[in-house]
Amino acid sequence: EEERNTRLDSEAISRRTRRQLALLQETEEQRNIRLNNESFTVANRRLTRDLMVNHTMFHKIKEKAYNLFIL
Repeated sequence: EEERNTRLDSEAISRRTRRQLALLQETEEQRNIRLNNESFTVANRRLTRDLMVNHTMFHKIKEKAYNLFIL
């Protein structure tokens, strides 16, 4: 178990080191692309969440309107 944990720690450190090295070697253009992608990802998550909220609200309002109409 301890050997497994040591190996997993070692792999995690290697991944982190490779990522840090890649970031150091990244050109300014690549950095801008990466940052834009991260921004777009955050914006897409926000828009998706808002869309789901709006969709739910629309159906609740539609149901209320239908209930008013049939009463």
